[in-house]
Amino acid sequence: MFFVLFQKGGPLSAVPMILAGGAALMAIVGILFFKESASAPRLLGIVLALVGLYLLR
Repeated sequence: MFFVLFQKGGPLSAVPMILAGGAALMAIVGILFFKESASAPRLLGIVLALVGLYLLR
């Protein structure tokens, strides 16, 4: 995703959004599809990543 973004001339400020969004997405997929435990710190991390994405946009 980084390569495509920068090949198209995307802004460097999009990097944190891609990292946070990817981490939140992987954690959600892990909980839903791979039956990983949904502990409180993990859910808090997902929520904080999504709040950070909202604040960056």
